[in-house]
Amino acid sequence: MTTMSNQSYLEAALRTADWMERNQVNNVGDDANTGRFLAYYYPGRDTPPQYSHNWTTGVCIFGQLAAYHRTGEKKYLDAALRGGSYLKSLQILDERRRDFFGALKEVTPFSYFCYPRDALTGAWAMAWLYEETKDLEWKYRARIFSDWFLEIAMQRGWPAWDFRFEHPEDVGFEIDYSEGNFHGGSAGFFYDYARITHDTTRLDRGVRFIADHLLMRFLGADGKFKVLYDPALGKYRDDDDTAHSMVGYKRMHMFNDDFACIGLLGAYCYYGDPIYLERAEAHARWLMSEQREDGGFGTPAVPVASATAPILLLDLFKLTGKTEYHDAAHRAGQHLMTMQYVNEDDPKGSGGFFGLDDAKYDGNDVRQVLNIRDGGYALLALLKLEGKVSVPYYSVFDRDGDVGLRRG
Repeated sequence: MTTMSNQSYLEAALRTADWMERNQVNNVGDDANTGRFLAYYYPGRDTPPQYSHNWTTGVCIFGQLAAYHRTGEKKYLDAALRGGSYLKSLQILDERRRDFFGALKEVTPFSYFCYPRDALTGAWAMAWLYEETKDLEWKYRARIFSDWFLEIAMQRGWPAWDFRFEHPEDVGFEIDYSEGNFHGGSAGFFYDYARITHDTTRLDRGVRFIADHLLMRFLGADGKFKVLYDPALGKYRDDDDTAHSMVGYKRMHMFNDDFACIGLLGAYCYYGDPIYLERAEAHARWLMSEQREDGGFGTPAVPVASATAPILLLDLFKLTGKTEYHDAAHRAGQHLMTMQYVNEDDPKGSGGFFGLDDAKYDGNDVRQVLNIRDGGYALLALLKLEGKVSVPYYSVFDRDGDVGLRRG
């Protein structure tokens, strides 16, 4: 088996953790953005900063908690809790609107919509903050979100693509029920909620239904994902650039960007049906067939796959013992390290990771913008690759390195 220097992984991971913590808005009492992390930054350009949304704040919380457990440095825990406080400001607690109650708005408390998959990642961070602190407030907030998600976002079966809240300028107030494969990753939230709270009542709907529908609709035996299905038209729209995401985003979702296969592994660990593991392994084989000599993935490149692939592959290695997963993960890690921006004279940027440029939707590895999607996933991937501590976020393994939840 081949590995890079564990010290190199750790140094790169902590550069990213410090970049997140250093650039987090931290002006309690005077700035409503307090707790948000820097989401996009263009080195060398005079571009206004853009800060994290519900889901990117959640991913940064995962990363800060992982850095805290690896180092014991309280600044990371404090940053995670600040991020959680911002997420609280996004959650709707007006009981007069039961169809909104528990949901998280997308960007700010003034947002009139959310993407339920994005909001779920914010609630996912709340569940892990409960695991970290045992503060029942976090458990309550994660629970009421899960209730909203199961009852409202999933009222037609597969979770909605986006959801609109009331707003004077919102015309139509229609919920979009287009089906995206990224909701396969939603199963991971319900798996983690059950293992953290020991409440397994949501697993059949939140894990098994999602896993089964993912296999039926999106993930074939060849391991290659379809991305977008339009139930109103009864057809896939992966080749239609007018349908939702542009090319770069669709390519990311082909590469398990939202951890649908981790959701499948949760279904496998709890329900024991080998089909879930078989399809996750099929995707891993397809993924490895797309790995280039430099360790990256896809032609044209899909930058974030260098971070998301190791996260899946290392879980598969631990579950199966197959060394090809371990080796492919570390080849990806080697490429991932080349994507980090290091410049001590630029504290706004140093430690971040280059990723998809929202202005260029083709998915090429242009390396113009530091993207929190890539940086957040990279921080977790690097600590998983280092292997000094078990990182339970986006994993079926707990802090002790054991499978976190099995039935019976």
